[in-house]
Amino acid sequence: AGLNGLNSSVLEAAKIDGTTGWQRFFKVVFPMISPTVFFCTIMTVIGAFKVFAQPYMLTKGGPGEATNTIVLALYRNGFSFDKLGYASAMAWILFVIVMVLTALQFSQQKKWVELRCLKPPQPSASRCPAGSAGPRPRWPWPSSPSPSSSPSRG
Repeated sequence: AGLNGLNSSVLEAAKIDGTTGWQRFFKVVFPMISPTVFFCTIMTVIGAFKVFAQPYMLTKGGPGEATNTIVLALYRNGFSFDKLGYASAMAWILFVIVMVLTALQFSQQKKWVELRCLKPPQPSASRCPAGSAGPRPRWPWPSSPSPSSSPSRG
């Protein structure tokens, strides 16, 4: 979905500016899709902590404890071993771990998620107005000459 939202004119301008494929990806495409990548990263980390069905249905956590996950251990403690209080405590610890990891990802997002203001912010504001943030490509190469300064093709 993120790749479908790329502005083809920006990619074409980068190509005209003489960028290689790698430069175009790392300096134009990735900054434009970084909000999507950030969202997918957060959802994948949260989903990884919720793995239950596959180990339970395939191996019940065995052989030994090789395929035991946090959620499977929580289920087994709560419903197989009748330790509901212990399972509840495990659920709260799992919640805290997921929240800490998500907060850590959000704190690091400013280093790699590119946002730009579609509407200029007010002079006193340090952030974009609500609903006006979007991807911003980085241009490490000199900008193209304007059409008026380019030689004519007579």
